Formats: sequence, structure tokens, C-alpha cells
Amino acid sequence: MGAGRERQKITSEVGFGGATVRPARLCRALGAVAMLAVLPGCSLFFDVAGRPEVKDARTHVEKIDLHGVTLRLDVDISNPYRVALKSPRLRYGLDVEGAEFITADEITGIDIPARGVGTVTLPIRIEYANLLAAYKRLAGKSEFTYRAHGDLLLLATPAGDIELPVSKTGTASVLRVPDFSNVRVEFADVTMSGATVVVEAEVENTNSFDITTRDYGCRLTLGDTPVGIVTATTAGTIPAGETGRVTMKGRVSAAGVVFQLLRGKSPGPPHLKPCGLFETPYGNVNIED
Repeated sequence: MGAGRERQKITSEVGFGGATVRPARLCRALGAVAMLAVLPGCSLFFDVAGRPEVKDARTHVEKIDLHGVTLRLDVDISNPYRVALKSPRLRYGLDVEGAEFITADEITGIDIPARGVGTVTLPIRIEYANLLAAYKRLAGKSEFTYRAHGDLLLLATPAGDIELPVSKTGTASVLRVPDFSNVRVEFADVTMSGATVVVEAEVENTNSFDITTRDYGCRLTLGDTPVGIVTATTAGTIPAGETGRVTMKGRVSAAGVVFQLLRGKSPGPPHLKPCGLFETPYGNVNIED
């Protein structure tokens, strides 16, 4: 009888850290620890899970046109928590040539997945008119340096509000339409209905990137008379800052010009104006927009 009572006492109590704790109390204690581990801001969770951090940041030119350039800032953020981080805010600035140009505060609208890596993407538009108004020394330059910097704000995370600093530098181009010089025009197959025109010209590439003459088009004017579009028949590359030659061909049907040609007279000095799509490393640009 006494041995039975002793066995009952042994099975109803458990040793825990040098103290005797009944199983019911032990379960309640472990449950309390588990609850603390998932409470927002709890140091135990923070120590175990770690802290969000910037894994990588990148900037590049996404788009370029005659009016400006669009940069893109991509920031990869690791999230060690069991819950997603909702729509981080980004307080950022953009410095151009070492001086502040833009400051802004944006909600990214992109969640960082639980226990994963998410990418926050932010487009930054720079208008050439605003750029040149702020930095007169950039007039005539084909590119400029910039630095995107700021803080990503992660609000109400399990570790509270967190700020992650971001900084990235780069170089962007100013799109410049090539200049033509030494334009020479020849005509062939002149009839009452029109003539074939062949244009040769030197092309100065004032951009910071190479250009191609493939499918390059221009509006041709002879004197004061627009005669149509001529298209490049040569497919070459003109390096940045250098001058090359291009040959273009088209058809003239303007009655006044044809009449002058049939009489053996010059219809006037040629003038070329680029038109249509212009190929760049950042995509094709419609240079008549």
C-alpha cells in the first residue's frame, strides 16, 4: 500500500532546473515561453530569427529618350521572419554630379516574402530640362554621374520598426541626335513621275554609346521643298564620340523638284532631319516624339 502511494507521487512530479514541478505547471510554463517567442518585438524571437538586411542593390538605365532618362533602383532584402514584410517605404535622394537633385518618399507596394528574399524596385525619372536648369555645367555633356541613396523603412516587423540604409552610384547618358555634315546628293532614273535619290553624309555621334546606321532614316529637304524619307543602305557602327559615313536612298516625287531636275537645274541645298526609330543600348527611341 505504501509503495503504491510512493509510485503515484513520483509519476505526478517532474524535476525541472533543480526544482520539482507538476506536469500541469510545466505545460503552462512552456506555453508561456512559446507565446513570448512569437510576440512582436520580443527579444527571444529577434535573437533566434535574425534581422532583415539588404543583400544587394543595383541601379541601371531602364529607358532613355529625347526628354529624359529613367533610372531603376533594385534592392534585394532578406526576410528571416515567418511573416511577410508589407510594402516597405523608401525615403531616398538622388545626387547628380555630387549635388542633391531629387528627394522623395515612396511606398514601394511590394511585400518581402516570409523567410525569403524580395526585390523592391523603384523607377526614378530625370528630365533633361530640369537637369540642365539645375546644372548649367552639364550643357553639351553626353553623360552624368549620379548616386541614389536613402533608407528602406520596414514598419511593424516582429523586431519593431527597422531602417535599412541603401546607396548606389552609376552613370547615365544624355541622348543626342547625331549631327550630319558634308551632305552630297545624286539623282538617277529621272522621269516625269519622279527620281531615285542617293544621299551620302558624315555622321557625328556625340553620344556616350555606339550607334548603328542599320535602317536609319531621315527626312530630306532640297532647298525649301520636303521631298520624302531616305533610308540607310549601309549597316555599320559609329563609335561613341566619333564620325562615320552613311549612305541613304529614297524616291523623289515632288513635282517642283522633278521639274528642276528635268531642266538640269539644282533643286537646292540638301538638308537631313533624323526621323523614326533610333536604336540605343536602352531600346529604340522614336526621335520625332
